[in-house]
Amino acid sequence: MRPSPCAHVKWTVLLLVFVFPFGVRLVAGDTSQAYLWPTDASHAITSSFGEYRPGHFHAGIDIKTWGRTGYKVFAVRDGYIWKVRVSPFGYGKVVYQVLDTGEIAVYAHLSRFMGSVERRVRRAQKQRMRYSTTLVFKPQQIRVRKGQVIAYTGDTGVGYPHLHFELRDARNRPVNPFLRGFRVEDHQPPRIRAVAITPLAPWSRVDGDAAPVVKKTVRQTDGHLRVDGPVEIWGPVYLSVLASDGTDAVRNRISVYSLRLYLDGELAYTCRYDRFSYSQTGLVDLDRDYRLRVRTKDIYYTLYVAPENTLPFHGDFGPGSGVIWAGSEIRTGRGADTWLDRLTGARALQLGRHQARIVAEDFAGNRTEAFLTLHVVPPTQQLAALRRRDSSNFQGGDGDGNGSTPTLKIHLDRYETYARVVVTSDHFFQREPRVSVRFRGRKALKAWLVNDTTAVAVWTYPDRGRVHAEIFAQTATARAARKVRLYRLSSRAKRPLTAEAGAAEVRFPARTGYRTFFASVYKDTAWALNPDPAPFSTPVRIEPEDVPLRRRVTLTYSASSWLPFPLERLAWYYRAPDHWAFVGNRRDSGAGTVAADVKGFGTFAVVADTVAPDVKILWPRPNERTTRRRLTIRVRVSDDLSGIGSEDDFQVLLDGEKQIAEWDPERDLLRCYPDKPLAFGTHTVVAWLRDRCGNESRNQVTFAVVRRRPRHKKSQREMPPLKAPADSARPPVSPQPNR
Repeated sequence: MRPSPCAHVKWTVLLLVFVFPFGVRLVAGDTSQAYLWPTDASHAITSSFGEYRPGHFHAGIDIKTWGRTGYKVFAVRDGYIWKVRVSPFGYGKVVYQVLDTGEIAVYAHLSRFMGSVERRVRRAQKQRMRYSTTLVFKPQQIRVRKGQVIAYTGDTGVGYPHLHFELRDARNRPVNPFLRGFRVEDHQPPRIRAVAITPLAPWSRVDGDAAPVVKKTVRQTDGHLRVDGPVEIWGPVYLSVLASDGTDAVRNRISVYSLRLYLDGELAYTCRYDRFSYSQTGLVDLDRDYRLRVRTKDIYYTLYVAPENTLPFHGDFGPGSGVIWAGSEIRTGRGADTWLDRLTGARALQLGRHQARIVAEDFAGNRTEAFLTLHVVPPTQQLAALRRRDSSNFQGGDGDGNGSTPTLKIHLDRYETYARVVVTSDHFFQREPRVSVRFRGRKALKAWLVNDTTAVAVWTYPDRGRVHAEIFAQTATARAARKVRLYRLSSRAKRPLTAEAGAAEVRFPARTGYRTFFASVYKDTAWALNPDPAPFSTPVRIEPEDVPLRRRVTLTYSASSWLPFPLERLAWYYRAPDHWAFVGNRRDSGAGTVAADVKGFGTFAVVADTVAPDVKILWPRPNERTTRRRLTIRVRVSDDLSGIGSEDDFQVLLDGEKQIAEWDPERDLLRCYPDKPLAFGTHTVVAWLRDRCGNESRNQVTFAVVRRRPRHKKSQREMPPLKAPADSARPPVSPQPNR
């Protein structure tokens, strides 16, 4: 008997009522689980999306492989292999997969690829006889399924062993992988270790001074963090936070996912690290506090939107959002240009106390809050409070009782459009010293005591293209002077500007910085013979160091007509605390110049590199006898000054045939894997190396591949030394440099 139509309707209704909700959940669950975790190494990350890297953002997540290599790497979804690249730098060995969603998945720092891809790569390397190579495939050429092994983890390129994984949208823009359902166990709230308050204008004050103030946070009984005591402010200022996050599996510090700033309970600033474009990655020095990074070596998050910051992290918050304008009213147009006028989202705070609340949150929803009391006080009252707080530090008097003459020193703490003139003495100040600037007349500066041996004054630079001035400091018994030469670099300039310092020339391109600022270029005659070697030219000092640059600055040195060595031995270097760091050596033999491009300021000098690099063949060892017909050639290569520039600067020969050398710059190691088994008999390995300044080295070893012999006394006797083949004594032909 057939069921009635009413029965059909009844069962259809029951199906919709009871099954449909579960079906929706299944579909939703399938969507959230559509991406597979990319490796079996671990479910722990050591770096997160949007972290700071010098000059750019970290575009993905780093998955921990516990210091080992060789774990499987899986395709996170169906798709096809679009491109693979092999390089000793950057991502090392990397796979680019186009997913069925149109997105691009990137798997980097690999040890080897899947079989078919690995064979294609090795074939291309043999054809070009180079390690570095890039292969691009057609969409249907190498299709892969979700979960298929496409590579193995490694440590190629830059960094320790790990898997770098990133997702990009169809327009090749990096996307936070956590937005696609990737997760790690995370019950750890972010940490806020310190809060910084930074002035933005010459008349801004923080705790009675015109310099950034860093305050450490203290945990309260309610679990929240607080900065002890109110911070006195005046004029436009902004906040920065030293914050980090963590996960359950490892102790590595990673970046936070979102930050918010509330002023008196009202949201003033927010950011969330979801996605960005590679064309914007250089703006990382606006998103993080570049000034504090240079001064403290720590990475602070900037809690305001600079007018030049077009990153998509801030939603609808416009330029100047997060800036605190402490005072009776917002005053603009007071700087060297109209940059302050562009802070349209600034928040005005009236006289009195105000509450600032900073919220840091990770993707798992864990959050941390830090509270800060801001006290808007005029500068005169801040000075009075400063002296009351530090009255115990003020001893008074102009001498120490032994009749010695006080010594004054002038130090300039440089900012974009002004400088803090810091006057120090080895005797106690009885009253503020008289500070003045001579520029087209003489102008007195208001100075105040910070402590008993230090006084500060603020000098706002004149709105001129070039400023040659002299600063004076004077007390009743001592006097000091300092000459200053400044160059105004407008953010809207259409022409480059050139400054000279002896035989060196500094060329600032148009629109060098994001903001208009004044740069100072002078010969650093106070340098010492440390680090070695001594510079060939007098070092050039460019300040301020803590201003982010939009474009690179060119350094050019004009060598004399007579040199004790070839021009190519010279190069520009940056003086790091304990060594000379190579910058560049772009040469013009006709003009006799050496040039380099830099993306930051500091002390630079031309140094002569006349020492050959070091090359040592680690395996096989000299006169080695081995029964292995397949072996890995390992060569140690290093240079203490200019370093190795590219694959054109080294070569490894086995019995006169060039080998494909895999270069590991972090370990100073070359590896070669000969394709064919070696014949029995004597063989020769020759390694040749050249540094960036043209110095060359060569090393050679002779070894033998012998047959395995039975163990008896005659085989234990000492073998005569090996004799190299006659043709192996000839050095390899040095390849022409690919400049």
